[in-house]
Amino acid sequence: MIEADDFAINNTTNYLNNAAFGPVPESILNDTHAYLQEYSHNGPDSPFVKKEAYFEETRNAVAGLIGCSPEEVIFTQSITHGINIIAEGYSWKENDRIILRESSKEHVANFLPWLKIAKEKNLDLQITGSDEFGNPDLQKIELLMKEKPGGIVAIAHALYNLGTVLDVESIALLAKKYSYTVLVDAAQTVGCLPVNVKALGCDYMVFSGYKWLCAPPGIGILYISKETQKLINYYGMDVRILEAISDGVQVKLNFSNDDYTVKPGPYKFENGFRNYTGVVGLLKAIELLNRVGISEVAKKNKELIALTIQLLNDIPGVSILGVNDLAKRTSIVSFKIEGKKPSEIVAKLHNYRIVLAAREIGDESIIRISPHYYNTKEQIESCVNLIKEIIKQ
Repeated sequence: MIEADDFAINNTTNYLNNAAFGPVPESILNDTHAYLQEYSHNGPDSPFVKKEAYFEETRNAVAGLIGCSPEEVIFTQSITHGINIIAEGYSWKENDRIILRESSKEHVANFLPWLKIAKEKNLDLQITGSDEFGNPDLQKIELLMKEKPGGIVAIAHALYNLGTVLDVESIALLAKKYSYTVLVDAAQTVGCLPVNVKALGCDYMVFSGYKWLCAPPGIGILYISKETQKLINYYGMDVRILEAISDGVQVKLNFSNDDYTVKPGPYKFENGFRNYTGVVGLLKAIELLNRVGISEVAKKNKELIALTIQLLNDIPGVSILGVNDLAKRTSIVSFKIEGKKPSEIVAKLHNYRIVLAAREIGDESIIRISPHYYNTKEQIESCVNLIKEIIKQ
């Protein structure tokens, strides 16, 4: 259940841009502030400051949310950071094949890292086409896999600009048949829809805490299956990824002048100083989501996008983009208005504290509404009514 003051943003702002960033609930702001204050007043060596235990509690919470084991959960700075860990760390062989959707359809964060590594390591980057809704050409993907077995397919779970939920399960089945691994960008699904990595069949999945999960910024999650962790080399040496050994008296790091041993599992990927406040915020955000229930969240989101589509369809000159089947759409509705610039519409709405986003589909600019479970039907109606008024101006 949502506490009345959890999303106090509703008192001042009609915020409908959750696909970019989810507002942090007041209770989570309070929890992270309290933790940061405790850390600041006591320092990292204090026995009164809970640190690594929070990481393991949050790792368990993430594992429960996406249906994997805690040993498969890695904390990152962002989605882009997680994709780069895979792209840079994968055990590439010369001329391995990478399969992507075209750059105009895939989010740039899930395109550029692969383009960079393909150029650096002389890899075979192949682009598969997609239909008007962004669905990839499965026949072409299978043809590319069959032609050259072994490599990586990287694809979004749902599209940031159209909201289409893609059939990654079918791609994962093809991948296993032809010795490929699959990375799924779940930026627009985790926290918005029920997601289970084992059901998807992917080997790697990335998502952020600060979109649909409504955690603080600066915290991301990378899932690497146990079976494929051996394929990913860690990059970036840091004292925190070294294994510790005990002689019965003291614990010390396992390294010498000529050798070292890194921790197993997810820990070897988590180099650098810990984002303790981000992890605390993520834990509290997942706990809040679990109290509401992800099925209830998804149900509410479907109701909101159904209403959005219904009301927008009644406005002359408005064209709604994306699939009609709500079961194949995340909580995103994109549209364009004949003769109007999306950036101007979005700016005018913002003057009234209604927050949407202008995005692109290839060379075409569009307006994106992305409501979440804390939003109300009245907010959708208010937004659409103001759009009507702006069009008349």
